[in-house]
Amino acid sequence: MDEMDVILFEAYLSENLSISERGEMERRLEQDADFREAFEAFREIHSYLEATFGREAETEAFKETLSEASAAYFENERVRSLSNVREKGRIKLWQFAVAASILLLLGIFISQNFTSPSYEDYAHYPQISLAVRGDSNAVLQQAEQAFNTGDYTEAAALFGSLPEEERKQPEIVLYHAISLVEQGEYERADGMFKTLFESTSAFKNDAMWYGGLSLLKQNRVEACKTLLEQIPESSEYFDTAKKLLKKL
Repeated sequence: MDEMDVILFEAYLSENLSISERGEMERRLEQDADFREAFEAFREIHSYLEATFGREAETEAFKETLSEASAAYFENERVRSLSNVREKGRIKLWQFAVAASILLLLGIFISQNFTSPSYEDYAHYPQISLAVRGDSNAVLQQAEQAFNTGDYTEAAALFGSLPEEERKQPEIVLYHAISLVEQGEYERADGMFKTLFESTSAFKNDAMWYGGLSLLKQNRVEACKTLLEQIPESSEYFDTAKKLLKKL
């Protein structure tokens, strides 16, 4: 979005344009889809700021603060030579700063909402508690501690050293697989996730979610989407998975 458009949008919403200038802008809104889309995004953020700050923007102190910010942001000839805003309705310097603030917020909004989602955005693991209190299984306790402190290499090695009967317990399979994903051992990890989400285990939905994240980390987007779409509405991961699917 061009900063001159931002100033024009601010002038329009503040009713600081002449009748002819307002008419010209409205014609452009009708004819230029990109311009209209930018204006709608601007208006949404403008409304948010207005609701958030209210009449604070009317105080002289607030205007003075914004004037200083605007001087730095709009110190260029294009703004100085803005000729289509008449003296009577001229946008004051503090209004330039409001426009600059909105432009900055818009950039943050676009960055947060339209960049491709990544594995790191969603790979947040709970603190696990696998060892029963008083359990003498020192290896399992060490694996638990390693996982909770983010030492996934150590955790994977310890999980793998457990007796076969323990290694096959669904909860251990899940966190062993996650540890392998963190090391890039995707084939082994994905196989473990598949074993879980094709079972009737209580960790079936967990395996779908973390298995989907494994596929996302591998840039296997379509496979990731297919798996996430299978997460049922009753799952604690349903809402987060739905939001991720919208971004993919």
